[in-house]
Amino acid sequence: MRRRIITALAWASPVVTLALVVGMVVSQPGGHVAVTIVGSAAPIAFAITGAVIASRRPGNGIGWLLCMFAPTIPVEEVLHHFLAQGTAPGRALTWGVWATSWVWAVMLAGLLVYLPLTFPHGRIRGRAAAVVAVSAGAGVATVAVTNALWPAEPTDGWVNPIGVHGHDALFDVLTKAGSLVVGLAVVATVAMLVRRFRRSRGDGRQQLKWLISGVGFAVAGAIGNGVLYETGNPELGHLVVGSGLLWLPIALGVGIMRHRLYDIDRIISRTVAYALVTATVVGVYLLAITVLTTLTSPVTANSPLAIAAATLLAASAFQPVRQRIQAAVDRRFNRGRYDAAQAVEAYRARLRNQLELEAITGDLISTANSTLQPRAAAVWVAAPGGST
Repeated sequence: MRRRIITALAWASPVVTLALVVGMVVSQPGGHVAVTIVGSAAPIAFAITGAVIASRRPGNGIGWLLCMFAPTIPVEEVLHHFLAQGTAPGRALTWGVWATSWVWAVMLAGLLVYLPLTFPHGRIRGRAAAVVAVSAGAGVATVAVTNALWPAEPTDGWVNPIGVHGHDALFDVLTKAGSLVVGLAVVATVAMLVRRFRRSRGDGRQQLKWLISGVGFAVAGAIGNGVLYETGNPELGHLVVGSGLLWLPIALGVGIMRHRLYDIDRIISRTVAYALVTATVVGVYLLAITVLTTLTSPVTANSPLAIAAATLLAASAFQPVRQRIQAAVDRRFNRGRYDAAQAVEAYRARLRNQLELEAITGDLISTANSTLQPRAAAVWVAAPGGST
């Protein structure tokens, strides 16, 4: 019975989140399709990942954190959309907006501090981690309480229902102090995570790689969103930040449940390689088009020949550049695959000059053991008469 209740509570998050996402999409028609899809997928991914972890490992607090975090994204979007449309803030809408004014601080601290400190088991381990967690909790509690009581200027007709007037200076000091404490806790968490990674081995190291990759994509998406917003491309920025955020719950789920754990090396190597290849090919194209346009400008003003030549040059450079960069990246990020490829190539070279059957089979088994690491290996050779 207890197991069924836990499972029902865990999977209530995806159901509620999906309903809220549908409400978010319906209340904001006419948006960019790709942005809508990615923006809708991120909270659903958080909810499903949280439900899987919480239902299968109820003692892991990360699953419950993701279950609670997932609905906050569409809830805030829906509430603020209704306010922006001029909807009269009734009791439910008023208290809903009030809750979102401070819940974000709790969720953000949970993702930035609690999650890295407790990953992958969902429990605080060690005195230093406990001190950082308590400090972050005190800081975020200060920020949340001050935001809940701060009587800010009315926004779209909404007024804080429990705002305390006459203490703005005190609230400002408390908010800054709490934010500083949380910021220091985040820095300490990052330092502890780096130390854990350097000391980790085997499965534990692979799990931390998944976590770091998820956080890395999320941070890169946030930075890309800021850059694109400042350059006048807010929709593309939303697409970038949504895509980066979407990878985080996937990485957390794989890292905690340990499903296809060792695929992270291949993912990292491919991501880094194609990012470098893209940057290199784009650089070659821009350099070529600049030089060729300058050379052909006396002949033609628009330089269509230069554009075509630059495109062909960039296209022809793609494959050799990709191979060289992929090999270099594999040596650094996917060493196991690189070493296996080198062993196979060395075996092929020896096979050209090897004539003795016994030596060939022994070398084959040795290569298989070094690359695939099987529990057992054997070679069957067909005899001239047809038997083995």
